[in-house]
Amino acid sequence: MRRKAKRIVGRAASVALIFMLAGGGVSLWGIPALAYTTTDVEISINALDKIAPGGVFTVTVDISQVDNFDACNYDVSFDPTVLRLDNVTSGDLNGTSIPVDIWNETSPDRYTIVQNVPGLAGVSGSGYLAVLHFQVIGSQGQGSNISLSNGVLSSNLAEEIPAIWIGDSVEIPAELDQGGSPPAASPPAEPSPPSEPETVSVPEVTEASGAFTTNVTAKSADGRVELTISKDTIGLTKEGEPLSEISIAEVTQPLAPPKGSSIIGLVYDLGPDGTTFEPAITLTMSYDPEDIPPGVNEENLVSAFRDAEAGEWVALDSCIVDPESNTITVSISHFTAFTILAFNSPAPPAPPALPAPSAQPKPVNWPVLWGVIGGVVIVFGLIIFLQFRRRLY
Repeated sequence: MRRKAKRIVGRAASVALIFMLAGGGVSLWGIPALAYTTTDVEISINALDKIAPGGVFTVTVDISQVDNFDACNYDVSFDPTVLRLDNVTSGDLNGTSIPVDIWNETSPDRYTIVQNVPGLAGVSGSGYLAVLHFQVIGSQGQGSNISLSNGVLSSNLAEEIPAIWIGDSVEIPAELDQGGSPPAASPPAEPSPPSEPETVSVPEVTEASGAFTTNVTAKSADGRVELTISKDTIGLTKEGEPLSEISIAEVTQPLAPPKGSSIIGLVYDLGPDGTTFEPAITLTMSYDPEDIPPGVNEENLVSAFRDAEAGEWVALDSCIVDPESNTITVSISHFTAFTILAFNSPAPPAPPALPAPSAQPKPVNWPVLWGVIGGVVIVFGLIIFLQFRRRLY
């Protein structure tokens, strides 16, 4: 009788264990089995096959159908001798903007990108997570893989979404196709000279010493640039001569912006190049707020000038941004090319492995909970019943 009781207890325990492991898949109370999807979301780099030396191009980080997407982080890697990543801008998922919170250089060939959807609801659909803006710095015959790694997607319930991460590659052809694929662009390191500059003649208001005898205002042809020179300011060309004219012209092929920044609007060349002023004069430039990348505070825009010797942009301090008039004003002491730069918000050195999802309590999985409780009740019920019967015999 005891052996029979042991067999019954063993079978009951086995049934209960299977019941609990199934998470309520079989239920004495009619609770339906849980269903889990095993289809992974596909995240992929969408890039051109061929790129032009010295050119710029964009790459999208595409995403297939996803449900209740809330946040993600991933690494983008490439050959830094061939490509330079200049900016990362927002993506779009079923009409909802996916902002870029952080894009941080973790090594010369790798950037970490962190994105988070505002709000609590999550987003469902397909589209692209972000747009990568690259500058080609390699030579003909070179190429680079653009890879995705260390990627994590999370839902609005703080649950990881299974995903497959797929890279792509680009090539700078040794010889361009006759059909014009891709069109070669002039290297951006040497800006093209401005054409038809707006000039203001000033010999009648300058002395032999270079001093201005009155206040002078000069504007660009499109009205977006204004120079203000106060009386008694001394302006001399790089040859040490007093100014005879002032020119303002658009630059059609400017230097690429520094890493982590974007050029807002146009680049203007102020001339004669190399002219110096003592004291400094005032430069005011207008901008279109629509040109500012998402996530960049308008008041953090800066004016910058081209350092011809270093071949790079230099941001200026003490810029005054007026969001009401959409202008930025700064004092300058010499003439060269000037523009407005938008820098992304500084990123922390070690971004989190998974961005914090929108705060929302995780619901209780009642089928699993009741299944576990039911299994425990069955086991203890059978044990008590068999102990009672053993006492009777």
